[in-house]
Parts: sequence; structure tokens; C-alpha cells
Amino acid sequence: MKIREANVDDIGQITNLWKETGLYFAPFDEEGRLEEKIKEEPELLLIAEDENKVVGAVIGNYGWRVSIDHLAVDKAYRGEGIGKKLLKNIKKALKAKGATVALIDSNLPKELF
Repeated sequence: MKIREANVDDIGQITNLWKETGLYFAPFDEEGRLEEKIKEEPELLLIAEDENKVVGAVIGNYGWRVSIDHLAVDKAYRGEGIGKKLLKNIKKALKAKGATVALIDSNLPKELF
């Protein structure tokens, strides 16, 4: 298991993970926008990978609003601390850009309310 910056080859697996966990929200999560994010701020789109499979992902946003979004872990891998590792790494990346506080958005599916 490793945490790393996503690349464009990971986009399909990332969007599938978000769809499976109820976090996919078009048009914000379309491949073109994710590819742009990877090109502009690769350190702010991280994945957890197990044997070439994306099993977790998270996005950090740094701009007029600093946020952590789309934290997702494959259901089969939950309880292994992957979410904590992703959060730790994205917080480190945001701090390196100068962030001192961030909004954490849960992106919970509407069925939970």
C-alpha cells in the first residue's frame, strides 16, 4: 500500500471509486477537470494504491478557500487506516502551500439525510 500523487492514467479508477462510494458529482468530477487538477497541482490529488489498484483518493484545494474534498476509501479496504494516511498527506501538502486552516467537506450522499 502506498500513498502517491495521482497521474492522468489513474483518472478512470478515481472516478469509479467515487461513483462506488457515492461521491461522484458531475460536472465537477469529469475527466477533463481532474486532468487539469493533476497538471496544475499534482500534489493536491492523492491516491492510495494497492498492487496498481486505486483504493483511496482525496483532493486538496488551495485558493481563496482551502478545503479537503472527496476523501474516499474502497469498501474492501476500510478499517486499515488508509483514510487517515490520505488525510495526513493532504494536510501536509496544503501546509506546504501556506494553509493554516482548511474546510473538510464530507460530500455525504443525499440518502444519508
